[in-house]
Formats: sequence, C-alpha cells, structure tokens
Amino acid sequence: MKFKRRKKLIEKRLQIKIAVYVAVALLVVLVFSLIFTHATIKSIFPRILSTTMGDKIAAIQTNLLIFGVVYLIFAAFISILISHKIAGPIFKFKKEIRNMIKTGDISQRIFLRQGDELKDLADLMNQLLDMIEASAGRETAERLRRVAEVQAEKSEE
Repeated sequence: MKFKRRKKLIEKRLQIKIAVYVAVALLVVLVFSLIFTHATIKSIFPRILSTTMGDKIAAIQTNLLIFGVVYLIFAAFISILISHKIAGPIFKFKKEIRNMIKTGDISQRIFLRQGDELKDLADLMNQLLDMIEASAGRETAERLRRVAEVQAEKSEE
C-alpha cells in the first residue's frame, strides 16, 4: 500500500504563493491575448467592430474573458496540488531538522519517500550528518585517550 499525504496545503504560504504566481502569469497572458486579438481584428478590418459582426466579436471576447478567468481559477487550484510535491518534502525536511535541533540528537536521519523532489538533498544531508558524527566520535576518542594518559601519569607518580 502506497502512503499518501492527506493534507494538500501542508506549506500554506509557499503553495498559495505559487498559486498566486501561476494565476497572475495566466491573467497577464489572458489580458494580452484579448488585447492582441482586438487590435489585430481592428487593424485588419477597421470598420468591422462598428457593425453587427463587431457585436458578435465582442461577445466572443467576453466569453473568452469569462472562460479564461474560470480556467485561471482551475489552474491556480491545480498548481496547489502540484506544488504539494515540493511543499510536502520541504515540510518534512524542516520538521526533521527542527527535531534534531530541539533534541540535540544528530543521529536522527531524514527519510523522504522515493520519488520526492528533495530526496537527493535529504540523502546529502544524511551523509553530512554521518561525517559530523564520525568527526565528533574521533574527537571524543582523542579526548578519552588524553584523559587516560593523564590518569596513567598520575598513577605512576
């Protein structure tokens, strides 16, 4: 059975920010498309907009605008779902690091699901933690060796 995240808005600020960026970009494309089509029709057929055909063209452009806004809302919603692929691993990554900081236990590792966008970064972080632990272990061993030498010197005296 494959694990699925239940919450789609796990990093609300990031996901909403992405949705707003997508919506604004699509809105700009929509507005420029409408302006461009209007200007093109006006330049090719300068008198057509003042006829009944012009009314039909205006109705088509109004429909394009309405459906464009509907598609824009749909695209923003879809972008929230897609951004979850990035926001979910970021949330887990931050949660694991906060827990390491809180407990002071760097033996914990960050585990992300196969296919998560930040899996490679989590693996690199785990390698870094392994190196830090090994380095700390060598330093501890060296300190213990020095303490043992000092104690041996004191016992000889």
